Amino acid sequence: DVGLAVSALGAAACLVLVARRPRAVAVVPPGLPGLRDPLAGRPAVRPVALAVGVGVAIGAVLVVPPVVALVLGLAAGLGTRRRRLRIGVALLPAALVGAAALYGFALLVRYYIAPGVEWVHELERLHPIALAGVVALAVDVVVDAVWRRGWPGFTRRESRRGPGVAAFDDAGQDPQGGP
Repeated sequence: DVGLAVSALGAAACLVLVARRPRAVAVVPPGLPGLRDPLAGRPAVRPVALAVGVGVAIGAVLVVPPVVALVLGLAAGLGTRRRRLRIGVALLPAALVGAAALYGFALLVRYYIAPGVEWVHELERLHPIALAGVVALAVDVVVDAVWRRGWPGFTRRESRRGPGVAAFDDAGQDPQGGP
């Protein structure tokens, strides 16, 4: 009964959104909006990377097994520090969901699982892998937000050139050869 009430409330909200008068929006410049440089931004400093990794691990342990949460926390922490690992974090959700799909196909072929409502129980081994992929997508969003944020105290450090001077150039590299 509660599910029907929530569905009815959601349908009513959709009807209200359709019926209301649209608001004026700013003119969008030509081109494809929403496309950004996937590697834009700056790496985080160690304390922020550590906080992100621990926070992601604590949040993920509420949903996935502790070992998976630890791996996702480690990926998040390292992904905020290194550009190549950030790319790996971005590809991780697709890789996990793809692995779940391939594993499911292999189970279907190997054990001749017939279509039906029993699929949920027959393919129960896929759930943790697919769930890890969904949580990894949230981890990617967190890592992307940390890279793009540009917090002065969090993603820039005082450089050897003096206070207030960015320690990283536009490409995210330390011009003085540091980490």
